[in-house]
Amino acid sequence: MFNCCSNNCGCGCCQSTTGLTSSFSISLDPASFRGPTGATGATGVTGATGVTGATGVTGATGTTGATGVTGVTGATGATGATGATGATGVAETLSVGTTTTGDEGTQAFVVDSGVFPNHVFDFTIPRGFKGEKGEAGADGVDGVDGCTGETG
Repeated sequence: MFNCCSNNCGCGCCQSTTGLTSSFSISLDPASFRGPTGATGATGVTGATGVTGATGVTGATGTTGATGVTGVTGATGATGATGATGATGVAETLSVGTTTTGDEGTQAFVVDSGVFPNHVFDFTIPRGFKGEKGEAGADGVDGVDGCTGETG
């Protein structure tokens, strides 16, 4: 039921001459109230990435395929010709240069102070640590008396 409000809205339900309201029923289709479809709105901002899901179960390992047959070994090739003899190389010489005593506790080392093909090795060898004092030796044998000198 619909009761008119006496506003004289033009719907035909109001009785403006008597001021009385009528009761009647109206069936309204909601589709008749819709206007034309508007333009599509702008795309919204992309939302935050969700939580990564749990890792799935590892699948079963597949079967291993069969190994292929080994092929036949080929024949050995012929031996090649002997190459020409190379030129005689330069003979190097080695000689000892200086030998120096280094400080005790240092490393020994050798320096090649020569120029190819003549090498000269200079050695540095550290001094040994001072040893402990030895025990006193036994007294020596008395010497022979000397000659008597001239009388003065």
